[in-house]
Amino acid sequence: MLIVAVLSLGAAPAAMAASTASTAASAFTSAPNPTFSGAISVGSTLTAATGTWTPTPDTFTYQWNRNGAAILSATAKTFTLSAADVGKKITVTVTARKTGYTTTARTSTGRTAVSGVFSVAPTPTFTGSISVGSTLTAATGTWTPTPDAFGYQWNQNGAAISGATAKTYTLTTAEVGKKITVTVTASKSGYTSVTRTSTGRTVVAAFTTAPTPTVSGKTIVGSTLSAATGTWVPSPDALTFQWKRDGQAIPGATVRTYQLAPADSGRRITVSVTATKAGYATTTTTSAERVPAPGPFTTTSAPSITGTPELGATVTASTGTWTPAPDSFTYQWKRNGSAIANATGKIYQIGELDAGTSLTVTVTAAKAGYASVTKTSEPISVPARPVVQITSDITADTAWTPTVPTVYVISSPISVTSGATLTVGGAATVKFKEDAGLSISGSLVAHGTTGTPVTFTSIDDGGPNEIKVTWNGITVAAGGNLSLEQARIAYAPGVTGDQAASIRVTESDLSAVVSSSARGAVTIADNTLRRVRVDRPDGPAFAFPVTVTGNSTASGIEISSQNAGAPQMVVTGNQITGYSDAFALQITDVQLRPSTFTSNMVVGGAAGFVSYGGTLVENWTLPTSGSQLVFDSLTVAPGVTVTAPAGTVTKNRFNARWTIRGSLVIQGNATSPVTFTSLFDDSVGGEPYKHTGISPDQYPWKGIEVADGGSVTGTNLVVRYATGGITSPN
Repeated sequence: MLIVAVLSLGAAPAAMAASTASTAASAFTSAPNPTFSGAISVGSTLTAATGTWTPTPDTFTYQWNRNGAAILSATAKTFTLSAADVGKKITVTVTARKTGYTTTARTSTGRTAVSGVFSVAPTPTFTGSISVGSTLTAATGTWTPTPDAFGYQWNQNGAAISGATAKTYTLTTAEVGKKITVTVTASKSGYTSVTRTSTGRTVVAAFTTAPTPTVSGKTIVGSTLSAATGTWVPSPDALTFQWKRDGQAIPGATVRTYQLAPADSGRRITVSVTATKAGYATTTTTSAERVPAPGPFTTTSAPSITGTPELGATVTASTGTWTPAPDSFTYQWKRNGSAIANATGKIYQIGELDAGTSLTVTVTAAKAGYASVTKTSEPISVPARPVVQITSDITADTAWTPTVPTVYVISSPISVTSGATLTVGGAATVKFKEDAGLSISGSLVAHGTTGTPVTFTSIDDGGPNEIKVTWNGITVAAGGNLSLEQARIAYAPGVTGDQAASIRVTESDLSAVVSSSARGAVTIADNTLRRVRVDRPDGPAFAFPVTVTGNSTASGIEISSQNAGAPQMVVTGNQITGYSDAFALQITDVQLRPSTFTSNMVVGGAAGFVSYGGTLVENWTLPTSGSQLVFDSLTVAPGVTVTAPAGTVTKNRFNARWTIRGSLVIQGNATSPVTFTSLFDDSVGGEPYKHTGISPDQYPWKGIEVADGGSVTGTNLVVRYATGGITSPN
């Protein structure tokens, strides 16, 4: 056992030797000396090239050397030469490393660094007037790289001027006629100094006296300024002029004199004088600044007023003659010296407020560069408007038809009694105090013209204060007659007629309601008014014609006739604008003929409904476009046919009923049925009638009743929200 142990121990050294031999480092089989490229002058960059090593190293490191000594921090592949390297031998050492190989260093052949060369070395220039007494300044230009310093030497005719070694040089009489140059020498550490010389310029003499010009003349727009050059020494061969505005040359202003223009107002005006003489430096001097004031108009004229000073007339302002001609005129008309609001045109129409006052017009003339001037005309007197106080009833034929504007003042309710006629026209205006009014048992004939309507209005209308007084309007009593044409009614409830003999209102402007229940003809045509209401009762006494055409209303039209023996009512060509309550057009007639109710338009507003009721006595095809149709109770007379095309929607008021004694023909189809429904049903026909919170179930209609041999035929009829649907009492 002991021998075995010895044998085991003897084997260990051999195994260890074999292991050591297997980990010994190898040498690179190819390890070339590095080289480097680049100009060997200060400022240039050198780049190391390692060559091809075998095997390829894992890494290379670099060290640049100066005369064999390592250069601090120069351990990159590249190296830029500095002044410290001039005359020194530069090398680079490359060290290669690779796992399992001996780290190996190689050094390049050395190259001696020389001074750098400026890559850009421009020729200098110099600025300044080349005349005795002027200072010249050298400009080096841009050098690359930037020199550490520049040196200067001024020369005359190529010879250095003693002591002239600054960047600037002031010319003396000794240089007159000589060519001046400047030599600039650039120096930089590590670089070869370089010298450059400018192009030469010949020195000329300077004027010994170069006076500042002076300017004479009024400094206001329109005036002429004149330049005085003063005495130059020696005398120039020529003097030229340039006038300037805020330092900028004024085009064409190149003579001794200059007329100030509107553009010069408030600006700085100068004149520059330039003197030239052979052998002398061209010299310019500039005057002191002058700031022109706006020019005055040399001729002004007070305006005058032409035209007849009477109420309703127009008068015109005449501006007269102004020099120079203004760019514009503005106007302000005044009443007793106080400005009239919005009266700023050349023409003014005399109104009621001007009666008994004096009028003037103030004209302001404006022109660029000139001070605005205001002139006022002589006053003209407007005659006072005559005022007639009406304190008692009109009991005999009376005419209020003055030729001059006249106001008739009614202080309390008065009447035109039966058998009497009141004629109002010409230049009359009728004004009413609070609670006053006019009752017509006889006749009122008020006919104006387009330019001069007959006006019935409040006592405050046309006054200086807000309209506060309203009056009671015009009432046409039983047997009375009213004829208004080209009239105006303002600040009153309107015109009402109760069993009047006749009412005729045409081409008038009524901010009021015309309401009539007459015994004679009613004609309401071509007016602008708030609302029309006409009621024709039954009976021969009320069998009068009704014509409502061509009106423009803001609150709708309501026509009702219970009179089967009366002429057919005509309601055509009316326009209801902006109406937003109830029904824009409402017609009830016991002999309803839709052909006499055509071309009525509902424009704007929320309620675009047109309502019909009564007894239909002519065939009618219901429209499927335009204003929504709404029906009060409607009876279709025997022998009369109502046709409802596909898509027809009729809305029916609360408790309304269709009674068919003639024929109702339904032409609906599967996609466009005919619908009869409640006024409050918004699911079809839109919602022009606003009824927030109201359900159609709450206000149903009574449905369609077929009676006395009537018939309902067709397909695709929808009846909604009716208590009776389609019924027959038989």
